[in-house]
Amino acid sequence: MKTLLLLLLTCLPLCAATTYPMLSDTTNRTVTGGVTNLSFLNSNSVFTGTNTFPAASFFPANNIGMRLLWSSPTNIYIPTVAVSSALTNNGDFVNTTYIGKATLPALLGLNSTLILHGHFLRTNANDTNPSIQLFVGSNTNFVGGLTFVGTTVGIGAFNLLAMMQCANSSTQQIQGSAFVTPLNPTITSFTTTSSPFEIYLGAMTATSHTNLQLIGLKVYELYAP
Repeated sequence: MKTLLLLLLTCLPLCAATTYPMLSDTTNRTVTGGVTNLSFLNSNSVFTGTNTFPAASFFPANNIGMRLLWSSPTNIYIPTVAVSSALTNNGDFVNTTYIGKATLPALLGLNSTLILHGHFLRTNANDTNPSIQLFVGSNTNFVGGLTFVGTTVGIGAFNLLAMMQCANSSTQQIQGSAFVTPLNPTITSFTTTSSPFEIYLGAMTATSHTNLQLIGLKVYELYAP
């Protein structure tokens, strides 16, 4: 009898070490085993399908300061840039050459900044510089413009340029420091950023500019609470 008990006790650790798959179709199933076992389970998690993390809880909670809002799915080629005088009025988007339109998600912070990034190619010499113009909201409210540097053959970049800055408000903004043509040194109700809103990008030049290529154009939110 003692021999049999000893044999059973010897086999118990081997039985305990055996692992089995856990199958359950019950949504309220509780997995027990303490912190150690749960950490092992978590370490081997594999996400499949489309996993979406709520931006409002994910970015601010982790102090992640930048998120991509829009990216052009293709390179943008403009054979001839529209010739126009300096734009100043809401609705002047119709006087530009279309670059892109996007509906951005609601911004996360009352002091966030809209940032533009990308590259452009100048494959031939031109008479005048082109400029990129920003409009926002359903009424294409004019924010400002930025002249590209150079009329000679070359490569340039929009290096995280500030387009629009929220003024501690979702309904009040100031013109971004990059887009200061013409200068608008006032707090303005360009759009409402607490819900999805449109941005419009157009190009123009004073006399003549051809073969403009925009590569990897992107819009980011630089988050600030």
